[in-house]
Amino acid sequence: MSTPLPELERRYRLALEVFLELGGENALQKAYEVGREVIAAGMGVLELTTMHGTVLADLLSRVPAKRAAAIVLGSMNFLNESLSPFEMPLRGFRENNEKLRRLAFLAEASNMLAESLDCGQTLRRVAESAVPFLADWCLVHIMDVDGLVRCMAVAQADPNKSDLARRLEEQTLPIVPGWVSRAFLMGKSEILTDRTYNWLEPATHGDAPLPVASSALVTPLLARGQAVGVLVFLSVESERHFNSSDQVLADDLAYRCALAIDNARMHGDVIRQRDAAEKTIHTKDEFLAHLRHDLRNPLAPILGWVRILKNQSPIMSDALLAEGVSTLERNARSIQQLLDDHLDAGSTAPVEPLPTNGPIRVLLIEDARDVMILMKKELEWAGFTVYTAQDGRAGLELARLEVPDVIVSDIRMPGMDGYQFLKELRDIPTLDSIPAIALTGFGAERDIQEARTAGYAEHMVKPVDLARLSASITRLTRRSAS
Repeated sequence: MSTPLPELERRYRLALEVFLELGGENALQKAYEVGREVIAAGMGVLELTTMHGTVLADLLSRVPAKRAAAIVLGSMNFLNESLSPFEMPLRGFRENNEKLRRLAFLAEASNMLAESLDCGQTLRRVAESAVPFLADWCLVHIMDVDGLVRCMAVAQADPNKSDLARRLEEQTLPIVPGWVSRAFLMGKSEILTDRTYNWLEPATHGDAPLPVASSALVTPLLARGQAVGVLVFLSVESERHFNSSDQVLADDLAYRCALAIDNARMHGDVIRQRDAAEKTIHTKDEFLAHLRHDLRNPLAPILGWVRILKNQSPIMSDALLAEGVSTLERNARSIQQLLDDHLDAGSTAPVEPLPTNGPIRVLLIEDARDVMILMKKELEWAGFTVYTAQDGRAGLELARLEVPDVIVSDIRMPGMDGYQFLKELRDIPTLDSIPAIALTGFGAERDIQEARTAGYAEHMVKPVDLARLSASITRLTRRSAS
């Protein structure tokens, strides 16, 4: 149970009177005991000093003036002793408050490091937060993958040194100072107090007045057992001397920075690997696309001429020639099936019967002469009127001249390709509604979608079945007419 204030005041008065009268250690011990009772009663320094003032005023009112000075001086000694029990709690409060400040500093640094994978930006912010909390200067040295050490971030407290700090940033150290090298090699932090160190000279080449540091704290940045950088804290203007507590804080900060650097580098590696994989896949796709195109183009005239030869009685009545035609068709179909099964979706649409066609005018644009000649003959035999061009530019001019009912165009052509041809065709009012069929050796799903997006009504893969092509031409012509 705590002692009431009046009782504490009575005891304080009695102990003070005894001390003023007799002096000595025993009487002074009473002051310490009263101070502890004040703490036990849940009161603080303010209450104790108020109590002392009340008692002292009463004592001075009852003594001669010539004794007042001695009483005041003695009472101050007594008060100091009564306050001594408060010293330990106050020290503990200060220590706990400092720990909280350091924890808050580390928490803020962790948040900064977690916000971005941009090491330069985040390390600069962390360095700025360390000044002047931990040091007057903070430098972050990073070792690149090629082994060069450069100064990535600099923060300092003196506005007059801002230009020097800016010049230091992003510089590669031509000569790595011994104290930086030692941190990389030893892998542990150290406190340096030798004023003879030229802390910043290797990075400035001696071209600016350099601050003289009274103390330095050098901490390696360790990631997976390897030093990736060094944190350097300098005491310059404040004359602060680093201690073991600062060293523990710096090590903790360095651990967090090293994790952030390592994460950023691993993320960069993943991005580079992803980009390399995407480039490889893109290269492979491009190779396969051109392979499809280059294989389908020669297949078209082979299968086309096989169809023509099979309708020639003198050839098919000769057993040897008939077998040759059959062999050509069988092997060409095998290659076509391989293309359909392994390189793209091919053509899976059902073949419609060859219609009887009226005077439908078809513009055929094809740069491969063999394919163009064959398709022209087959389409003409099917009853169509066919105009031919071997590139997009010539096809555009022929379309202006003849105004066809349907256009069948290759995509990959020299000069103006099939996409540019169709784009310019749609800009001509008299030709903008003519339906167009894309006929190409590119048959992947993305090629089909790209052709439809460009404006082609249908997409067909070489070698195309004549019956299917004829049916599509007729259908598109009827749709356009309606």
